[in-house]
Amino acid sequence: MKRLLLVVSIVSTLIFIYFNQPDHTPYEQAELDLPTCVLTEPMIVTRVSYFVDSSLRNIYEKGLAQKQIELSNTILTNSCLPLRRLLVSFEYVDLKLSGEEYFDELHTQGSMSIGSDKLKLLRENPLDFYVFVARNNHLVFDDGTIGATDWELSDSYILLADDSEPDTLEHEFGHLMWANHSETLLFSLRQGELERSTRPENRHLIKPYARAYKCSNAGTVMSYEEVRLPIYSSPEIKYRAEICGNKLHADNRRRVQEYINKLRG
Repeated sequence: MKRLLLVVSIVSTLIFIYFNQPDHTPYEQAELDLPTCVLTEPMIVTRVSYFVDSSLRNIYEKGLAQKQIELSNTILTNSCLPLRRLLVSFEYVDLKLSGEEYFDELHTQGSMSIGSDKLKLLRENPLDFYVFVARNNHLVFDDGTIGATDWELSDSYILLADDSEPDTLEHEFGHLMWANHSETLLFSLRQGELERSTRPENRHLIKPYARAYKCSNAGTVMSYEEVRLPIYSSPEIKYRAEICGNKLHADNRRRVQEYINKLRG
């Protein structure tokens, strides 16, 4: 009897493992089901300027920045959003970084190296954005971060590591447009976490539906899933026959559209 129970237990465990093993199927474009897109408003074009630390001159070339811009535009097109990115400037600058600066200190140091007046012109226009690219061994990337932003520090600024993934640029743009990561598991805790890290006067910008989503084995661009889709979460998009959003809890596309409406206003 004990032997039978042992065999049943082993078989049950093997069956459980088999049916619950991670799905590592790579992204398949043909499996992405996008709704017919009808844009009734003029396209808004945002201008992006890259400032790359001069120590990366032989590592990080303009083509890498252009690849990130192109993927951003693919994500926006797939999400049926009337917004596009345009690379208008790419230059190497000695940012004079020690490698030990925190995020806000890095921004201050980089701004002084580039010239405050130069960045002021970019910050005054809501359609202009600037990207700093620093070495991946900088202190600010120690926790595995490959991109960062803080729209309360500057709603025009994005920081990237030199080894950031192609979709990292639009992920960080998403944060500047008040789109956020996936909801926490089991309990809805993200709203409280975001509000606690945001100044009181800006908390109204944190919406409970502005979350990433996982459909099938892949996550939308604001997620941290191993396989990421070139879309913002939306209940109108499917991947491998699974809906990639939820109207109440995962509709970053809606939040980005609201940001676009604000730009247009």
